Amino acid sequence: MKITTVLFCAAAFLSGRSSAYGAFLPDSSFSDDARGLTSASFLKTPPSARFEGMAGACLTQNGPQSFFCNPAGLANAPKGRVSSSFAYETLIEGSYRAAASVVRGSGFGAFAAGLVYNNSSAGMDKYNTLGVSLGGFSAYDSALGAAFARRYGFVDFGFGVKFIKSKLAETSAVSGAFDAGFIFREAGRVKTEFSLAVRNVGAPLKLGSEKAPLPLEFGGGLKWKYTPEFDILFEGRLPCDHSPYLIIAGEWFLAFSPAEHRSPQAGVSGLFLRGGINFKNYSDLGALGACSGGLGLKLGILELDYAFVPYGDLGSTHRTEISWRF
Repeated sequence: MKITTVLFCAAAFLSGRSSAYGAFLPDSSFSDDARGLTSASFLKTPPSARFEGMAGACLTQNGPQSFFCNPAGLANAPKGRVSSSFAYETLIEGSYRAAASVVRGSGFGAFAAGLVYNNSSAGMDKYNTLGVSLGGFSAYDSALGAAFARRYGFVDFGFGVKFIKSKLAETSAVSGAFDAGFIFREAGRVKTEFSLAVRNVGAPLKLGSEKAPLPLEFGGGLKWKYTPEFDILFEGRLPCDHSPYLIIAGEWFLAFSPAEHRSPQAGVSGLFLRGGINFKNYSDLGALGACSGGLGLKLGILELDYAFVPYGDLGSTHRTEISWRF
């Protein structure tokens, strides 16, 4: 309840000052009237099959993929250990997205770097004034960044910066942004974790004569460890170009080893079953368009993940990811 109250107060404060923060927020911000008024939409959804298999729930998750969602999730990287991930996604209309991230733990904290590339050139042609096709043209977005995270008692904190570039034919634009977040844990045996995060805080992108703000988003989450093998996740999101929405998801780990070693954190092999519902798309795409599911196969230090994310009549997307720890 406290997390929800904070998010709605932030929305009321910022949306009521759109003239003062017009360069960083769209008109009618934090409502459905702001749809389509932001740039760099590829930053809205973290590129991870693991997260997409849970309808995008990621604010209280750990691992190198957290670089793209809540950098506080990087803080649990063991000292001297390196973890990395590579994701590839086939999107709608022939578009695709690829991403890579790596994190290394140290005595001072965890250091990470990440890259995401989104190509939307498929099927796009340019024409002259007579309507004659001049062939295709390039349209892509990319972001490159670095992050730092550290554990302070029962609180994990993370902060990341990124350089953003968008290109459409011969026109390009650049900007910079930062992400920050916290993960709070219970004392003693951890059953629940809470998270707060802000993403894509930065200057607007100006592509040609058009200028649009980045997709700023606030979020809060709860992860309830119902059993050592089964997590239930609840998240509230507050994007600047959409009304607030909820995500409900679950992740179940089925170990290949005996019962006393079933926890995925123990480094054992097993199978992940994931599913979730994202209410952001429910009103537009219906129940099937709001649901997603996925699988994960953990083999020692290696993990293979897959997610299926439908978008109603628009089609479906497939996400794959491989991650490992050295």
